[in-house]
Amino acid sequence: MARCLVRDGQDLLLTAENPQVHATAREVERIGVDVETVQVDLAERGGVEELAGRVAA
Repeated sequence: MARCLVRDGQDLLLTAENPQVHATAREVERIGVDVETVQVDLAERGGVEELAGRVAA
């Protein structure tokens, strides 16, 4: 899904628990879109709250 959005020139917010999310973001940025990353565990309430805060900002 992210690849389709990138091909359409959409900027992305990537979220994952795994630190690999940052390397993925750098790879996608080379294509020419802006990417923001949030490394959180969405199985935990704090992770969900952090993501929601970043989206709202």
